[in-house]
Amino acid sequence: MKLTRIMFGAALMLASSWCFAGATEDLLARSRALKTMSADFHEVITDEDGLELETYDGRIIIETAAKSFRLDTAEPEANAVVCNGKELYSYDPSVAQVTILSFDKIVQNSPFWLIIDPSPKVLEKFKITASGPDSFNIEARDTAVVYNVSFDKQGLASIGYTDKNKQTVKYTFEKRDFNYKASSRDFEFTVPEGVTVDDQR
Repeated sequence: MKLTRIMFGAALMLASSWCFAGATEDLLARSRALKTMSADFHEVITDEDGLELETYDGRIIIETAAKSFRLDTAEPEANAVVCNGKELYSYDPSVAQVTILSFDKIVQNSPFWLIIDPSPKVLEKFKITASGPDSFNIEARDTAVVYNVSFDKQGLASIGYTDKNKQTVKYTFEKRDFNYKASSRDFEFTVPEGVTVDDQR
C-alpha cells in the first residue's frame, strides 16, 4: 500500500560536492513552488526485469503549508493514507485495520518530506543528485532504497523508487491542479466502526 512506500525511501548517491549543491538548490526551488496540488495518480509496480506486477489508480491532495496530504487508492484496493501534519492514518479495509503513526517519526524520515517541507534541516538527512534536467534522485543516509522525483513545466510530475528487492514503484500524476483550494476537511480521517486500530504513535 502505497504512500507508505513513498514515505520510506530515498534516492541516489552524491556524485560530487558541486553536483550536490546544484541539485539541492534546484530541487529546493521546485519544491518551494509547490503550495497545493490535487491530482489523479497512476501507480505501476515492476520487477527487476521491467515486468509489470501491479497497477493502481487513485487521487492525491497535498497542502505544504499545513504539512498535510491525502492519498486514496481506488477500488478494488480502496486504501487511504491521510496525514494532518500531526498524525498519519493508514487504512486498509481488506484487513479492517487502521494504523496510526506519528507524523514526526514517519514523514520526517522520508524523502516525501522534502516535497512538503524543503528546509535545510530536512535536507541534511538526504543526499541529492540530478538524474536529468527535471529529475532528482534522493537517498536517505540510513537506507538503501532509491527515490526519484520528476517535474515538468507545470510542476511535480512523478515520484518513484526502487527498493532493496529491485522492485520499482512509480506514481505518475495526471489532471494536476496546483491552485487547488484545500481545506482542513480534506485531511480529516474518521476511524470506521468495527475496525482494528493499531496505534503506533
